[in-house]
Amino acid sequence: MSQAQVVESYERLLAQSRRMHECAAQGDWAEILLLKSQGLIDEETLRRQEAGVQLDEEHRRRKFELIKQILELEVEVRKCLADRQSHLGALILAGRLKRGQGKAYRPTATVRPLFKTVVRPEV
Repeated sequence: MSQAQVVESYERLLAQSRRMHECAAQGDWAEILLLKSQGLIDEETLRRQEAGVQLDEEHRRRKFELIKQILELEVEVRKCLADRQSHLGALILAGRLKRGQGKAYRPTATVRPLFKTVVRPEV
């Protein structure tokens, strides 16, 4: 792998991170999972391929700029995911409360009077 190929690989990872950020902003959680899975595979492949490559100052600087941008986008995606997690947690809690209220006000058994009321005719 050449120096230019290393940088190009990081540029592809950045493009993937941008796409993940767009999906997070749109709430496309399924696509985020797919992109993240592919990104992890791509990152591992890149790590192995670039292991023996010595980058000159220019390529090293560009690589670090790309990594910085990728990490900044990752923070934004995580914020979106945390917000979504909070929203889902609130929905779950509301569902539990509603279910609890339903149980509290639902009759649990047939109510039988303790005493029989006898109606006597008027004399």
